[in-house]
Amino acid sequence: MCDSAHFVTTVIRPTLLHLGLHSPAAEALLLGTAIQESRLGTYLRQTGGGPALGVYQMEPATHEDIWTNFLAYRPDLAA
Repeated sequence: MCDSAHFVTTVIRPTLLHLGLHSPAAEALLLGTAIQESRLGTYLRQTGGGPALGVYQMEPATHEDIWTNFLAYRPDLAA
């Protein structure tokens, strides 16, 4: 498990600032989601054999959909 304050200051806040979407509410939402989905990095693969991966437990199909239907049209956000 990652320290929540460290995760906010090193991952969440810099990302939101870079995207121009920073707010305390956005920080709280993303931190709460990471805590709920993976116990803030304790589980990086979905338990029970599911396909979800990472701190936010994104499924591969969701990842592909974001790249195909959103980021393909927003190259400024794609990295």
